[in-house]
Amino acid sequence: MKISYGQLWAVLFLSNAFTVICSAVSYSVAQMTGTLISVLVQFVLTVPVICFLKKKKYKANFRLPASMLFSVYFIFAGMISFSRMFSILRYENSGLTSFGNTMIVILLAVCVLYCCRLGIHSAGRSAVIVAGLFIFFVAVLFATSYSQAEFSNITSKYDENSVWYYVINDISNSVELPALLILPCFAEKNQYKSIMLYFLTKLILVEMISFLGVIVLGRASLISDSPFFEICSFSQPLSVQRSDALFIGINTLICIVNITVDAVAVSVFAGKYIKYSEFSGVVLMLSGGIWFHMHEIYSAGYLSVIVMLMLVYISVFYRYMRKSERGVSA
Repeated sequence: MKISYGQLWAVLFLSNAFTVICSAVSYSVAQMTGTLISVLVQFVLTVPVICFLKKKKYKANFRLPASMLFSVYFIFAGMISFSRMFSILRYENSGLTSFGNTMIVILLAVCVLYCCRLGIHSAGRSAVIVAGLFIFFVAVLFATSYSQAEFSNITSKYDENSVWYYVINDISNSVELPALLILPCFAEKNQYKSIMLYFLTKLILVEMISFLGVIVLGRASLISDSPFFEICSFSQPLSVQRSDALFIGINTLICIVNITVDAVAVSVFAGKYIKYSEFSGVVLMLSGGIWFHMHEIYSAGYLSVIVMLMLVYISVFYRYMRKSERGVSA
């Protein structure tokens, strides 16, 4: 069953939102500028994809090499999601042992397995609801922490990293970037609208959170393991309760949606050629996530994989475009 272009946008948006919440990157004017450049570069790379989707339908009709490559990517993306969840649990639940955090993530994996049974359509509908909740919570965060703003932080030069450092960092953290070339095949129509809306909302979200981080945290964001939740410490929507609880809850829901989409996508692409079950896929993602976390492999370690996948996927996509004109699958 297909998903709508709005649901496709929600899936892509949540993947980026999860990155924003889990990111350990400090907030500064240089970071805001670097992110702006990064998003513009990513958009330019996908312009041919947008033009193609505007003219033709994009179907999940790929042969063995492309299908298996796509499956590897989605397994990789699931591993990263589990790894990022481990990092957040370590930061927010410092009182728990490593075993306790592992059990929480295993229970999360069980939820993913149940959601996988409902398929990509249910994941798309859930993504819209979760995205709406996330946007509402971000609005609450702004409204309740804005009073702590120090606008002098904007002109204060406390960050020694260059703009280009943040450009590379944002690209390496954009694990959802290759998915822009793959997930549109699950949407019924107007896929190009989803991609354009994704880039617009990504830019607005990242720049808004970064701006809030600059004026609220300033230099403190350089020494924080989780700058986003550091902002939450200045937000008390219920006067006695910080907004950490809101974002821990929504972050868990986002993680479940992201990994569910990854696991279902693997079953679509790899299930045609090998004996595959969502259980084995989720176990593999969980194991990889634990390994990433144990070896502290984060954004720098993702960069080479993302660049390689983007280059390969672009070549596959161009091949698909050429063959689609003759009515032949890639």
